[in-house]
Amino acid sequence: MKAVIFEKPGDESVLTIGEADRPAMEPGCVRLRVHSSAVNRADLLQRMGFYPPPPGASPILGLEACGEITELAPDLAETGAWRLGDTVMALLSGGGYGEEVVVDARHVMPVPDQIGSPDAGAVPEVFLTAYLNLVILGGLRAGERVLIHGGSGGVGTAAIQIAKHLGARVWTTAGSAERASRCEGLGADVAIDYRS
Repeated sequence: MKAVIFEKPGDESVLTIGEADRPAMEPGCVRLRVHSSAVNRADLLQRMGFYPPPPGASPILGLEACGEITELAPDLAETGAWRLGDTVMALLSGGGYGEEVVVDARHVMPVPDQIGSPDAGAVPEVFLTAYLNLVILGGLRAGERVLIHGGSGGVGTAAIQIAKHLGARVWTTAGSAERASRCEGLGADVAIDYRS
């Protein structure tokens, strides 16, 4: 299959489109034909040689993707949770920059109607990270106040939107007046340019 690959660490110039092995199907997994993926900090660090893929993970970059289910592991066929042809988004341990990826079905989510296929490839990593920290670990509820550092980054922008959706008051920091303004555009009640 085709994939975005690199032979040695470096800047973006080391990335090429090349051939990679098709991932093997495993129990409890689905195969996706990838429609879109995103660039995350871990992808950049891996490309630069500072972040090796976890043991057993694909060496292909891409920690999230949106795609069409083209194969179900035999043990999933009877559950009915997913069907061939479903368009889904998924959190990956790697491989999103390939034409296909095999992913644990527990890490697959339906694409919300209001997002659409291309954008959904950039949702799982940042929104699940923000949700985990704000809601599951932090217990954020309506009426509470939250300070989000780095509000203009991927996780920060997701955190602002989740916190506002929950009814929280949001303070955030950002590295310039322009970035602070973007945070306010996402719903931050107060956005502080920490460099001024």
